[in-house]
This record gives sequence, structure tokens and C-alpha cells, in this order.
Amino acid sequence: MINSISNDLEIKDTCILLKKSGIRVTKQRLLIAEEVFSSNPKHFTVQDLFQELLKKNKKVALASIYNTVNKFVDLGILQEIYIEPNKSFFDTITKPHYHIYDKSSGQIRDVPDGWIKISNIPNLPKGKKIHGINLVINIENHSK
Repeated sequence: MINSISNDLEIKDTCILLKKSGIRVTKQRLLIAEEVFSSNPKHFTVQDLFQELLKKNKKVALASIYNTVNKFVDLGILQEIYIEPNKSFFDTITKPHYHIYDKSSGQIRDVPDGWIKISNIPNLPKGKKIHGINLVINIENHSK
């Protein structure tokens, strides 16, 4: 499994990434992968990605974006962050880390390493281990 993707991918690198991950290379998947992985680490929604591709005159069906992004999550090259029942962000940083989501602005950001310590985890059933801990701190504007 790939844990993190380097920035500034070229087309050749993107093809290699897709093939290594077992994903059939198509024009749409290539456009999606280039948009997702060719810049600094980022958070995005499928709708954000769709709009960004449209702005660059790259037409990809919304369903293709959903399918490809979910495939990237299954392969471990993207992380899905559940915010609300019908709202998810995707993160190009797949190593374990936490997030703060500002409901007022709709923005999400990473919590710096070391800011949060998890303790007092209950005993796990026999034969089980922790697969991961997902933590999103939800904030919103406060009026006096």
C-alpha cells in the first residue's frame, strides 16, 4: 500500500502510480489523479474536484470522479474524512492525523502533530486491534 504521494507528479509518474495501484489507466482517471496528486497536500470534496476540473476545461463525469476517488481510498492512496452523514472530504495525506472542520466556513485543516494525545482507550475484545482512530473536531462561529 502507498502511504503518501509525492507532489509535482508528471503524466508519466501518474501512469506509474495508477498501474502500481492496480487501476486501469483511462483518460478520465489520469485527469483526476493529476488534479489530486500534482500539487501540495490538500483536502477536497468530490464537488470541489469536479469544479476544479471544469475550471481547467477538463470534462469528467461526476460519477467517474466519485468512482475513481473511492477506488483511491480503497487502495490507500487517499484518506476519506467523514464530516456529516452526507459530507466527506478527501485527504492526500494518508498517514494517521486529525482534523478541525469549521462548519461556518466549510473549511477543514490538519491538526499539527502532537497537539492531541489519545488516552484511556477501553480494553479491546480478544483477537482485535485498533485499525485507526478518526478524529474531527467540529467548530462553528460563536455569537455573543
